[in-house]
Amino acid sequence: MNSDSVPTGMCGSVLSDRDIRAAIAHSEIGIKLRSDDGRSFEDAVIEEIENPVSSLEAAGYLLRAGEYWDGKDFVEIDRSGYILKPNQHAVIRTLQYIQLSDNYCALHFGLHRNQMVGIFIGSGQVQPGWGKKVPSPLYMTIWNSGKTNFEIKRYDPLSRLIFLKMTSLNVTGRITKEGDVKDQIKNDLKAQTKKEQREKLERTLLLLSIAILIIFAFFVGPLLFPFLGQEPRINSTYGGILSAAFVYVFIQTYNIWKGNRK
Repeated sequence: MNSDSVPTGMCGSVLSDRDIRAAIAHSEIGIKLRSDDGRSFEDAVIEEIENPVSSLEAAGYLLRAGEYWDGKDFVEIDRSGYILKPNQHAVIRTLQYIQLSDNYCALHFGLHRNQMVGIFIGSGQVQPGWGKKVPSPLYMTIWNSGKTNFEIKRYDPLSRLIFLKMTSLNVTGRITKEGDVKDQIKNDLKAQTKKEQREKLERTLLLLSIAILIIFAFFVGPLLFPFLGQEPRINSTYGGILSAAFVYVFIQTYNIWKGNRK
Protein backbone atom coordinates (compact mmCIF):
# COMPACT_ATOMS: atom_id res chain seq x y z
CA MET A 1 0.00 0.00 0.00
CA ASN A 2 1.30 3.44 -0.89
CA SER A 3 2.55 5.18 2.28
CA ASP A 4 1.40 8.56 0.93
CA SER A 5 -2.23 7.43 0.82
CA VAL A 6 -2.71 6.23 4.39
CA PRO A 7 -2.66 8.12 7.68
CA THR A 8 0.89 8.22 8.98
CA GLY A 9 0.18 9.61 12.46
CA MET A 10 0.91 7.38 15.42
CA CYS A 11 -1.85 6.67 17.89
CA GLY A 12 -2.47 9.66 20.13
CA SER A 13 -0.64 12.05 17.83
CA VAL A 14 -2.05 15.14 16.09
CA LEU A 15 -2.88 14.59 12.44
CA SER A 16 -1.10 16.70 9.85
CA ASP A 17 -2.86 18.03 6.78
CA ARG A 18 -1.60 15.02 4.80
CA ASP A 19 -2.90 12.64 7.46
CA ILE A 20 -6.28 14.40 7.45
CA ARG A 21 -6.59 14.09 3.68
CA ALA A 22 -5.62 10.40 3.86
CA ALA A 23 -8.11 9.72 6.65
CA ILE A 24 -10.82 11.41 4.60
CA ALA A 25 -9.89 9.32 1.56
CA HIS A 26 -10.27 6.17 3.70
CA SER A 27 -13.60 7.36 5.19
CA GLU A 28 -12.13 7.49 8.69
CA ILE A 29 -12.86 11.23 8.91
CA GLY A 30 -15.56 13.15 7.08
CA ILE A 31 -15.83 16.93 6.63
CA LYS A 32 -19.07 17.77 4.85
CA LEU A 33 -21.24 20.68 3.75
CA ARG A 34 -25.00 20.47 3.56
CA SER A 35 -26.26 20.77 0.01
CA ASP A 36 -28.58 23.57 -1.08
CA ASP A 37 -31.61 21.28 -0.91
CA GLY A 38 -30.76 20.46 2.71
CA ARG A 39 -31.25 16.75 2.13
CA SER A 40 -27.76 15.58 1.25
CA PHE A 41 -24.11 16.37 1.91
CA GLU A 42 -21.07 17.09 -0.22
CA ASP A 43 -17.42 16.73 0.67
CA ALA A 44 -15.66 19.89 1.87
CA VAL A 45 -12.23 18.35 1.19
CA ILE A 46 -11.64 16.32 -1.95
CA GLU A 47 -7.95 15.55 -2.43
CA GLU A 48 -6.40 19.01 -3.00
CA ILE A 49 -9.74 20.83 -3.36
CA GLU A 50 -11.21 22.63 -0.35
CA ASN A 51 -14.57 24.31 0.11
CA PRO A 52 -14.41 26.83 1.70
CA VAL A 53 -10.85 27.45 0.53
CA SER A 54 -7.94 27.75 2.97
CA SER A 55 -9.70 25.75 5.67
CA LEU A 56 -7.18 22.93 5.99
CA GLU A 57 -4.04 23.89 7.93
CA ALA A 58 -0.75 22.18 8.68
CA ALA A 59 -2.17 20.49 11.78
CA GLY A 60 -5.86 21.28 11.87
CA TYR A 61 -9.00 22.45 10.13
CA LEU A 62 -10.81 25.80 10.47
CA LEU A 63 -14.45 25.59 11.51
CA ARG A 64 -16.68 28.36 10.19
CA ALA A 65 -19.88 30.01 11.37
CA GLY A 66 -23.10 28.65 9.90
CA GLU A 67 -26.06 29.33 12.22
CA TYR A 68 -26.80 31.11 15.51
CA TRP A 69 -29.36 30.53 18.25
CA ASP A 70 -32.08 33.22 18.14
CA GLY A 71 -33.88 32.21 21.32
CA LYS A 72 -36.17 29.68 19.63
CA ASP A 73 -34.08 27.79 17.08
CA PHE A 74 -30.89 27.89 15.04
CA VAL A 75 -31.06 30.45 12.23
CA GLU A 76 -28.74 30.69 9.24
CA ILE A 77 -26.31 33.60 9.34
CA ASP A 78 -27.07 35.59 6.20
CA ARG A 79 -25.03 38.15 4.31
CA SER A 80 -25.78 40.88 6.86
CA GLY A 81 -24.02 38.78 9.51
CA TYR A 82 -24.76 38.48 13.21
CA ILE A 83 -23.78 41.19 15.70
CA LEU A 84 -22.46 40.05 19.07
CA LYS A 85 -22.74 42.95 21.49
CA PRO A 86 -20.30 43.62 24.37
CA ASN A 87 -20.76 41.21 27.29
CA GLN A 88 -23.10 39.09 25.18
CA HIS A 89 -22.69 35.40 24.42
CA ALA A 90 -24.10 33.31 21.60
CA VAL A 91 -24.22 29.69 20.52
CA ILE A 92 -23.02 29.07 16.97
CA ARG A 93 -23.58 25.94 14.92
CA THR A 94 -20.79 25.26 12.46
CA LEU A 95 -21.05 25.43 8.70
CA GLN A 96 -19.19 22.13 8.38
CA TYR A 97 -20.62 18.76 9.35
CA ILE A 98 -18.17 16.28 10.86
CA GLN A 99 -17.91 12.49 10.78
CA LEU A 100 -15.50 10.50 12.93
CA SER A 101 -14.90 6.78 12.93
CA ASP A 102 -14.27 4.95 16.20
CA ASN A 103 -10.53 5.38 15.58
CA TYR A 104 -10.47 9.18 15.78
CA CYS A 105 -11.49 11.99 18.10
CA ALA A 106 -10.98 15.74 17.86
CA LEU A 107 -10.46 18.91 19.91
CA HIS A 108 -11.50 22.42 18.96
CA PHE A 109 -10.11 25.73 20.18
CA GLY A 110 -11.03 29.36 19.52
CA LEU A 111 -8.72 31.34 17.25
CA HIS A 112 -6.09 33.44 19.00
CA ARG A 113 -6.66 36.43 16.73
CA ASN A 114 -10.21 36.72 18.06
CA GLN A 115 -9.10 36.32 21.66
CA MET A 116 -6.79 39.30 21.23
CA VAL A 117 -9.84 41.56 20.76
CA GLY A 118 -11.80 39.98 23.61
CA ILE A 119 -13.70 37.28 21.72
CA PHE A 120 -13.55 33.93 23.50
CA ILE A 121 -14.86 30.57 22.30
CA GLY A 122 -15.25 27.62 24.61
CA SER A 123 -12.97 24.71 23.73
CA GLY A 124 -14.32 21.19 23.56
CA GLN A 125 -13.80 17.55 22.68
CA VAL A 126 -15.47 15.68 19.85
CA GLN A 127 -15.96 12.05 20.80
CA PRO A 128 -15.05 9.15 18.50
CA GLY A 129 -18.00 8.07 16.40
CA TRP A 130 -19.43 11.61 16.22
CA GLY A 131 -21.69 11.85 13.18
CA LYS A 132 -20.74 8.31 12.23
CA LYS A 133 -24.09 7.51 10.64
CA VAL A 134 -25.16 11.03 9.68
CA PRO A 135 -22.70 13.97 9.39
CA SER A 136 -23.27 16.32 12.32
CA PRO A 137 -22.35 19.96 13.00
CA LEU A 138 -20.47 21.16 16.06
CA TYR A 139 -21.72 23.70 18.57
CA MET A 140 -19.60 26.57 19.87
CA THR A 141 -20.23 29.08 22.64
CA ILE A 142 -18.79 32.50 21.82
CA TRP A 143 -18.53 35.42 24.28
CA ASN A 144 -17.73 39.05 23.57
CA SER A 145 -15.76 40.38 26.54
CA GLY A 146 -14.66 43.46 24.60
CA LYS A 147 -16.15 46.96 24.55
CA THR A 148 -17.27 47.04 20.92
CA ASN A 149 -19.64 45.02 18.76
CA PHE A 150 -18.20 41.93 17.07
CA GLU A 151 -19.63 40.97 13.69
CA ILE A 152 -19.88 37.28 12.85
CA LYS A 153 -20.17 36.73 9.13
CA ARG A 154 -21.17 33.52 7.42
CA TYR A 155 -18.07 31.47 6.56
CA ASP A 156 -15.98 33.39 9.13
CA PRO A 157 -13.44 31.02 10.76
CA LEU A 158 -14.04 30.90 14.50
CA SER A 159 -12.44 27.72 15.77
CA ARG A 160 -9.68 25.26 14.90
CA LEU A 161 -10.38 21.53 14.88
CA ILE A 162 -7.48 19.24 15.80
CA PHE A 163 -7.77 15.55 14.89
CA LEU A 164 -6.19 12.79 16.96
CA LYS A 165 -5.95 9.05 16.47
CA MET A 166 -7.21 6.93 19.35
CA THR A 167 -4.65 4.82 21.20
CA SER A 168 -7.23 2.04 21.51
CA LEU A 169 -10.86 1.44 20.62
CA ASN A 170 -13.67 2.71 22.79
CA VAL A 171 -14.59 -0.09 25.20
CA THR A 172 -17.19 1.77 27.29
CA GLY A 173 -19.73 1.76 24.49
CA ARG A 174 -20.67 5.32 25.42
CA ILE A 175 -20.61 7.45 22.26
CA THR A 176 -22.06 10.94 22.13
CA LYS A 177 -24.79 11.32 19.51
CA GLU A 178 -25.47 14.64 17.82
CA GLY A 179 -29.23 14.20 18.20
CA ASP A 180 -28.91 13.90 21.98
CA VAL A 181 -26.51 16.85 22.13
CA LYS A 182 -28.76 18.98 19.92
CA ASP A 183 -31.84 18.27 22.03
CA GLN A 184 -29.95 18.96 25.25
CA ILE A 185 -28.50 22.20 23.87
CA LYS A 186 -31.90 23.37 22.65
CA ASN A 187 -33.55 22.57 25.98
CA ASP A 188 -30.79 24.33 27.93
CA LEU A 189 -30.88 27.37 25.64
CA LYS A 190 -34.67 27.62 25.80
CA ALA A 191 -34.54 27.46 29.60
CA GLN A 192 -31.82 30.13 29.64
CA THR A 193 -33.81 32.32 27.24
CA LYS A 194 -36.90 32.10 29.47
CA LYS A 195 -34.80 32.98 32.51
CA GLU A 196 -33.28 36.00 30.75
CA GLN A 197 -36.71 37.15 29.57
CA ARG A 198 -38.13 36.80 33.07
CA GLU A 199 -35.26 38.76 34.63
CA LYS A 200 -35.59 41.44 31.93
CA LEU A 201 -39.32 41.71 32.62
CA GLU A 202 -38.67 42.04 36.35
CA ARG A 203 -36.19 44.88 35.74
CA THR A 204 -38.60 46.56 33.34
CA LEU A 205 -41.48 46.34 35.81
CA LEU A 206 -39.29 47.78 38.57
CA LEU A 207 -38.26 50.77 36.46
CA LEU A 208 -41.82 51.15 35.20
CA SER A 209 -43.07 51.27 38.77
CA ILE A 210 -40.54 53.98 39.64
CA ALA A 211 -41.54 56.02 36.57
CA ILE A 212 -45.24 55.73 37.42
CA LEU A 213 -44.49 56.70 41.02
CA ILE A 214 -42.72 59.86 39.82
CA ILE A 215 -45.72 60.83 37.68
CA PHE A 216 -48.14 59.95 40.47
CA ALA A 217 -46.20 61.98 43.00
CA PHE A 218 -46.28 65.07 40.78
CA PHE A 219 -49.94 65.05 39.72
CA VAL A 220 -51.77 63.22 42.50
CA GLY A 221 -49.55 63.74 45.50
CA PRO A 222 -50.64 67.36 46.31
CA LEU A 223 -54.33 66.38 45.97
CA LEU A 224 -54.13 63.39 48.31
CA PHE A 225 -51.70 64.94 50.74
CA PRO A 226 -52.42 68.69 50.88
CA PHE A 227 -50.37 68.97 54.04
CA LEU A 228 -47.32 68.48 51.87
CA GLY A 229 -47.76 72.07 50.81
CA GLN A 230 -47.80 73.63 47.41
CA GLU A 231 -46.94 71.80 44.23
CA PRO A 232 -43.23 71.73 43.61
CA ARG A 233 -42.10 74.35 41.16
CA ILE A 234 -41.10 72.73 37.87
CA ASN A 235 -37.50 73.54 37.15
CA SER A 236 -35.42 72.14 34.29
CA THR A 237 -34.19 69.14 36.32
CA TYR A 238 -37.60 68.12 37.62
CA GLY A 239 -39.20 68.73 34.25
CA GLY A 240 -36.58 66.51 32.61
CA ILE A 241 -37.20 63.70 35.09
CA LEU A 242 -40.95 63.98 34.59
CA SER A 243 -40.60 63.95 30.80
CA ALA A 244 -38.27 60.93 30.95
CA ALA A 245 -40.78 59.11 33.14
CA PHE A 246 -43.57 59.80 30.64
CA VAL A 247 -41.46 58.59 27.72
CA TYR A 248 -40.30 55.46 29.56
CA VAL A 249 -43.85 54.49 30.55
CA PHE A 250 -45.04 54.96 26.97
CA ILE A 251 -42.17 52.96 25.41
CA GLN A 252 -42.35 50.06 27.86
CA THR A 253 -46.13 49.87 27.62
CA TYR A 254 -45.80 49.66 23.84
CA ASN A 255 -43.07 46.99 24.07
CA ILE A 256 -45.14 44.86 26.44
CA TRP A 257 -48.17 45.20 24.14
CA LYS A 258 -46.10 44.30 21.10
CA GLY A 259 -44.54 41.32 22.89
CA ASN A 260 -47.95 39.93 23.83
CA ARG A 261 -49.09 40.12 20.21
CA LYS A 262 -46.28 37.80 19.02
